[in-house]
Amino acid sequence: MNLAHYLISGGIPQETIFLLLSLPFIALLVSFFRHFVGVKTFGMYEPIVIAYSLYFVSTDFFVGLKFGLPIIFLAWMVSEILKRVFEKSKLHYISKVSLKISIASIVILGLLALAVYFGKNGYFTVSALPIVIILTLVESISLFQIKAGSMKTNIITLETLIVALLSYAFISSNWIQLYIINNYYLILIPLLGSYYVGKWKGLRISEYLRFKNSLKDD
Repeated sequence: MNLAHYLISGGIPQETIFLLLSLPFIALLVSFFRHFVGVKTFGMYEPIVIAYSLYFVSTDFFVGLKFGLPIIFLAWMVSEILKRVFEKSKLHYISKVSLKISIASIVILGLLALAVYFGKNGYFTVSALPIVIILTLVESISLFQIKAGSMKTNIITLETLIVALLSYAFISSNWIQLYIINNYYLILIPLLGSYYVGKWKGLRISEYLRFKNSLKDD
């Protein structure tokens, strides 16, 4: 008997089983883009959290983008603006992050107020949990701003978002959901893939593109 079907027949929601089975695939995707393609992210946690947060905003990819991207953009914008506001302050780091998250939540409330005013009732159905999770990612942005500066942080923010959106497209596909549920043993593929990626010592695709002229000369 198919293990996934057995669990479903026992009362476990199909969505729960799929999300657990899909996580190794998303982890492999993030790792692949980092070590093979050369796309940097804040880490493993951030793109995965964004992808699943968008999924819980809506299982429909385009609906999730419609309502999720403005929230992500506002969280990034608040972090970027307040970095400059607090640049010369003598506040502790955690206090700065606390203020950023607090102000970001107020900005999101303002967004919801605008949604009420203009009758955009789609926002009323969005769960609070993914919004809260996305807002807490402000700390990741803040920490990287300290280490690398605003310009590099903004580039990596964009690259993190790209990987997250690709991951979200993967888990929001109905065809992929059914295929993984019906073929649960495929979970072995990302396990082997992650091991192979971890052993990779060659150049990344971005490095090939950057140094292609030098490689031709050699």
